[in-house]
Amino acid sequence: MQNNFDIRVDRVTLQEADWALKGSYGLYDTLLTFDWYTQVSRQPTTSQLQVGTLTTEYMNRQDAYNLGLQQMTPWGQSFQFQWENTRGRSNSSFNYLNPSYTSSGLLGTTLPLLRGFGRDVASVTVLKAKIDQSVADVSFVKNLRDSLLQVESDYFQLVYAIKDLEAKEAALELARKFQDETRKKIEVGVLAPIEQVTADAQVATRDQDIITASQSVGDRNDILKLDMGIPKESADWQRPIHPTDEPKLISNDKPEAQLIEDALARRPEIAILQGKVDKDKLDLKVAKNATLPTLNLSASLTYNGAAGTIRDPRTGQVIWDYGFPKAWSQITNLDYKSYFVGLSLAILAWVQVHIHSQVVFLLALNGLLLVLGSVLEIYSAIIILAPLIAPMG
Repeated sequence: MQNNFDIRVDRVTLQEADWALKGSYGLYDTLLTFDWYTQVSRQPTTSQLQVGTLTTEYMNRQDAYNLGLQQMTPWGQSFQFQWENTRGRSNSSFNYLNPSYTSSGLLGTTLPLLRGFGRDVASVTVLKAKIDQSVADVSFVKNLRDSLLQVESDYFQLVYAIKDLEAKEAALELARKFQDETRKKIEVGVLAPIEQVTADAQVATRDQDIITASQSVGDRNDILKLDMGIPKESADWQRPIHPTDEPKLISNDKPEAQLIEDALARRPEIAILQGKVDKDKLDLKVAKNATLPTLNLSASLTYNGAAGTIRDPRTGQVIWDYGFPKAWSQITNLDYKSYFVGLSLAILAWVQVHIHSQVVFLLALNGLLLVLGSVLEIYSAIIILAPLIAPMG
């Protein structure tokens, strides 16, 4: 079955579902961000208070280097880490740190409390991919089973065609013997000459049967080769298949009703329908959740640090000079802490679209449940009737 065309296609479909599931976990991938920018601002002065000296231009330059991490969770909560570093320089004498080095480390989180909360909503892509992968696995098993049954059926059809050809050849041999006996009896006067026509017709009929049976054997050979995935261009296509096994009756000690119940419990069709039902249930939950207001809880904790160069305003001599390492040490020492906690609420003024989507998913779910229920009722009826039908057989 390794070269069977249908199985090879189904195997590719199964691999696609596996890779789709792996790709859906990209929702939880950590996002790394890096920002760099330089900003220079020059403005004409209108007051000595802008720069502290009699100059006509105010200049300010900012060089920023920011690094961030973002992480999503399966239940919808997000975490953020932001490390920001800025070097500032200005011609204003009021900036006692010039140039200045500021740094901050922020750890924050946002948790949806209504809309967007819950594993079924936040991770719906992953959950549906899992269902698709499970359904693809069941479908592959089903198609593999069907292909095996088809190959087995075509194999025994070939066995039947060969046996039928052998029977037709035996019938032709008998017809020829009858033809010879008829000719001899006519020669001795036992039968009328008209009987020779009947005997010759039987031989001609058997010859035609041989041609038909031989064609059937060839067709069954070709069908079985196609099932086995043998290309027509290969040398194996020209070789006839000679079956070695014949149908055998296998006895089983289990009751027939138990065998039917075990077989129905593993029916892939039911598992496939159940997968569709589960996906529609997820879509319905998402549609219901989309009608809720947005209520998010946000919190963050920030530690800040600052350093730079301090000069004597009269002499311009450097008094104190530290760069980014000094600002970073203030963060690691937890010297300057800030925090934020807040709630944000947003209410949809018009939720008709989401309500309509909810109704559509609900109708689809009810339709699948009806189909699944009818299938289960049919199977249950088979289980109940099997013991009653068996004695009649």
